[in-house]
Amino acid sequence: MRPFEGIRVIDATHVLAGPFAAYQLAVLGADVIKVEHLDEPDQSRSSGTEPALNERQMGTGFLTQASNKRSSALDLKAEEGREAIRRLESDQAREEAVLGPIMLTRTAAVREEYLQSRHVPAARVRPMRKAAADPQRAARGVTCRHQGATGVDSGFGVPLAAFTFAHAGPRIDTPPPALGEHTDAVLAEIGC
Repeated sequence: MRPFEGIRVIDATHVLAGPFAAYQLAVLGADVIKVEHLDEPDQSRSSGTEPALNERQMGTGFLTQASNKRSSALDLKAEEGREAIRRLESDQAREEAVLGPIMLTRTAAVREEYLQSRHVPAARVRPMRKAAADPQRAARGVTCRHQGATGVDSGFGVPLAAFTFAHAGPRIDTPPPALGEHTDAVLAEIGC
C-alpha cells in the first residue's frame, strides 16, 4: 500500500508548483482529481517544446506532472461547480478530504499521526526560528552559510538540496554573483 492511498486531492492549481506537488501525492497513491475550466485549462497543457502536443492541450509541461491524476472540467465560478467541489470534499467514502495538498477534515496532530503511521515523514509547520534551530538541519547540511557576497555585507544562509547520494551530493561552491560579475571570464572562454 502506498502512503497516500485513501486520500483524495482536489488539484485546482495551474502551471508548475501546485500541479507538481499534487503529482507527487498522486505517485504516492492519492486519488488526485485535476479540476480545470474548459475555457481556461492549466497553462502547462499548451506549453512545451512540441507545438503539436501544445495544440492538443497535452504539452510536455503538462505531461511531466499529470500522470496518475484524473481530470474534471468544472466551472468554479458557477454554483454547480462549487457544489461539485463541496461534494467531493465531503465524500465520506474517503478517509480524508484534501484541497490542494492541505487536509481539511483533521487537526494538525491527527494529520501528522496519520501520515507518520503510513511511513510518510510529516510534522507540523514550525516558525522559521524553530525550524532553523532544528539539529537535523545542521546534521543534514540542507543549508549553506555564506559570510557575504558582492553587495551583501553580512552573512546569510541559502537552501541546499535535502538529499545526498552514496558517494557525493549537492554542494554550493560560490555565493550568488553580482549582475555581470563573470562576463569577462565567460567571454574570454569563447575567445571574445
